[in-house]
Amino acid sequence: LIIHVGNNYARSVKSIEKIEPDLVYFIYSKTHEPFIEKIIDLSPFSFEKRKCFIEDFQSIKESYEKSKQIFKELKNEEYEIHVGVSNGTKAMVVGLSLASVGYECEFSYVGSVEGGRKENGDVKEGSEKVFDEFHPMKQLATIEINRAKRYFNNYQFGESLSYFEKARNSSYNPKRMDIYIKIVKLYQYWDK
Repeated sequence: LIIHVGNNYARSVKSIEKIEPDLVYFIYSKTHEPFIEKIIDLSPFSFEKRKCFIEDFQSIKESYEKSKQIFKELKNEEYEIHVGVSNGTKAMVVGLSLASVGYECEFSYVGSVEGGRKENGDVKEGSEKVFDEFHPMKQLATIEINRAKRYFNNYQFGESLSYFEKARNSSYNPKRMDIYIKIVKLYQYWDK
């Protein structure tokens, strides 16, 4: 689980309770470092902990670069990756989300149960609920696949191949994309 550490550390605890990760990677700024220990203390079970310090919590670029390193590290260690986007600044969340492109991962968000928000929109304590979200790249892959199919059905195999390859780079099912690519190449070869 990759999460940001922010003022509302109860959200992080809720995410940990729901996902039950073997490892939690905390992304934090100097101001929020003390909250890491509070999250660990309030969590119902133990897990491996890793930390990533962000110097400028308002920098999308720094958040992206540091998050990308985390994704590579966890992918090399063959972890199933979950991303919590409930804490941190908007820049930190955007950087983390952008870094997830090309990686198979699940997203979660801590919102509230029905009627669990204050007048200002904040979640009332004890009303937190973890929502599983789809990875935004799944939608992009679907768009690319539909384009590829349209080109294929119009005998435009080169264009079809191009879109299937784009879908493969953003898809959760590269094996299926490889099959589609082989089929298109076969038809393209046959057509020539």
